[in-house]
Order: sequence, then C-alpha cells, then structure tokens
Amino acid sequence: MNQNFTNDLIRLAYKETNLTETLQLVEVIENDSEVKHYFGYISGVKNDLDQISHEPSDASIDFILKYSQKRAIYVS
Repeated sequence: MNQNFTNDLIRLAYKETNLTETLQLVEVIENDSEVKHYFGYISGVKNDLDQISHEPSDASIDFILKYSQKRAIYVS
C-alpha cells in the first residue's frame, strides 16, 4: 500500500477525515479484505497507543526540576 493511502487510513482511525473521505475509505475497507485487515491492525495500534500513560514518571519530574534549579543559578 502506498504511503498516502496508509496515511488516509490512519486519519480515518483518528476520525480526522471529512465525510466524503470517510465514505470512500469505508467502501474500500468493506470491499478489500487486505485493506480491511490492515485497517484493523492500524486501529489496534491506535487503541494500544491510547492506553499508554501520558504522565511523566517522578524521576523525570525530579530531573527536570533539578536541571531548572541549576540553570537558574547560572543565569542569575
């Protein structure tokens, strides 16, 4: 599959397509088993990404705070 079509399927998975694009892509997905399988894979990856925690660890926060305190000393 070409990159543009793959991008369109990703946009569809994230609901970033307009009505015309959505209808066209859904028609292709319904009529092509390979595309249907690939879109299922893309949707699964999207769902997995949605489950990832979006909060930094305490260690990351501490590192950033320590760095900013050191930086403040040098800037002053």
